[in-house]
Amino acid sequence: RENNLFIWKDGLSTRVTDDGGDNLFNGALGWPDALWFSPDGEYLAFLKFDETEVPTYTMTSYMAKQRVAPTYPNERLVKYAKAGENISTVTFHLLEVNSPSAPRKIDFQTYAPDDLIITESGDAQVVRERDGTDGWLENYFAITCEFSVPGYIPGLSTPAYVDISDHSGWAHIYLYPVSGGEPIPLTSGNWEVTAIYSVDVKRGLIHYQSTECDSTERHIFTVSLDGKTKNALMDITKDGYYDASFSPGGGYYTLSYKGPNLPWQVLRRIGSDTPIRVTNDNASLKNKLSAYSLPIISWSTLKHPDGYELNLMERLPPKFRKGKKYPVLFDIYGGPGSQRTEKTFRRTVDFSAYLGSDPELEYIVVTVDSRGTGYKGRKFRTMVAGQLGKLEAEDQVWAAREYAKRDYVDGEKIAIWGGSYGGYLTGKVLELDSGAFSLGIMTAPVTD
Repeated sequence: RENNLFIWKDGLSTRVTDDGGDNLFNGALGWPDALWFSPDGEYLAFLKFDETEVPTYTMTSYMAKQRVAPTYPNERLVKYAKAGENISTVTFHLLEVNSPSAPRKIDFQTYAPDDLIITESGDAQVVRERDGTDGWLENYFAITCEFSVPGYIPGLSTPAYVDISDHSGWAHIYLYPVSGGEPIPLTSGNWEVTAIYSVDVKRGLIHYQSTECDSTERHIFTVSLDGKTKNALMDITKDGYYDASFSPGGGYYTLSYKGPNLPWQVLRRIGSDTPIRVTNDNASLKNKLSAYSLPIISWSTLKHPDGYELNLMERLPPKFRKGKKYPVLFDIYGGPGSQRTEKTFRRTVDFSAYLGSDPELEYIVVTVDSRGTGYKGRKFRTMVAGQLGKLEAEDQVWAAREYAKRDYVDGEKIAIWGGSYGGYLTGKVLELDSGAFSLGIMTAPVTD
């Protein structure tokens, strides 16, 4: 509030910073993460952004949140650093949650490079090796803990750690003995583990997120440290995209449903499906959405003659009429390891939803995840290695031609656009000059 931080505890809101203003932001800015709680919840770390020395830029808005463009555009002054100009001054601060009135500024003499590992001794041992000729080596950042596991894994009495690896072709959980040797798989199959939330050594459980039901979905599972027992923490017979957060002791967790329908969140106890509390049901958002006509959304796959499948998300106008041919917009991204067809609520109410639901536009908006995108196995993900922009562009052209065969599609009016890597990919598609698309728009493309 007012660019200051507050802590809400036991129904009481306490201000912890008081210097927030037009040029100074505490814990929030155009930044993915700027504040973090410690694992035990006792401390809060946050960044403070000072934009005083950043030059001012005039931003023009031609609609100014009005249905009809005003006679004169709205102009707003914003702090915006162009190349070579001053950027924000950022400082790091730490406060105790139980004593929030005095956050401390933490000064750093230097920053450790990402390629250094600081150890207490000079001893080192090769735990595993990987061949990176089909792409690049990437740390999943899933290494969770080191522990001795006699009693859980027959014959294993040395310390071990849990990590995610895709050396089988699919990203799965493995138990790696610290002394080296063959890793022990705890999950397997033609699907991928996307996150490890918690390793509960006391209960012998690992809580994780995966694509076991579908590559466009995420469900939460628990597997025992011996890999013999696996349970889902929700009904996996229904489509869904779930996330979770576990307490430090592993006894409680928040389960967050993120789509494709209206999101909700509940607090649960491990071993029980009955919520302790509904922490968010989004009732207010539900009421607001009832006033809007949203697109008809579906997910499917396109089977390529070369044997692979491409995920497709289709948004039809809310008043879709059979017999009418509609213009189509391919809204793409296609970056390595990414996904834009996931079944999340935020994908159903974005700008593409507006393009499909506005009665004066009524576009069909399609998103296709081409080769090189994520969550469909290592082979699918690494096909683009050494040739970025080639296979992805070919896939978008092929998908457009296939989609144009549908009786409700105007094949002469298929456009394509994307931002960032999607802008670059749009350019590579137009470069093919295939005739599949009649228009392309590149937004902030990654180009030379």
